[in-house]
Amino acid sequence: MTRISQITREQVAEQHRGAFDEVASAPGGIGSGPTSILKNSPELAKRAMHLSDYLRNESSLPKKIQELCMLTAARSMDCQFIWNAL
Repeated sequence: MTRISQITREQVAEQHRGAFDEVASAPGGIGSGPTSILKNSPELAKRAMHLSDYLRNESSLPKKIQELCMLTAARSMDCQFIWNAL
């Protein structure tokens, strides 16, 4: 049971539906897991996805180091989703 109910496209204000569609159509979208809360703020979700994309694809760090950083952060924050999603 979720603490905040899942939001649908129809529940998003008209001016934010473009952002909702952009984020939902991205690879992985924001369907479930910790990022699903971003559906409640499509503009924030759009900006967060750009930051995530930059960190994953344009960072100068090697992929192995990026993955180690993500796993270290997930472990230190006891983020069960990361371990179950892999």
